Amino acid sequence: MQVSVCLMESGDPHEDHDDLIELVASDETGFLSLFSQQQLHEFMLFEREYRLSQLELQEELS
Repeated sequence: MQVSVCLMESGDPHEDHDDLIELVASDETGFLSLFSQQQLHEFMLFEREYRLSQLELQEELS
């Protein structure tokens, strides 16, 4: 989650952010098994809030 926050603070994290999620979720890397259910739940809630804020920002700019 800390890496995700750093990517968002960097300015334009869209591609890198999506790549990070794909990397963690990939069966090939095995990273997903490093996280507890609670950590994954918190990460998903964080991601949901991030996506909603991005949609709100886009809506305001339109």
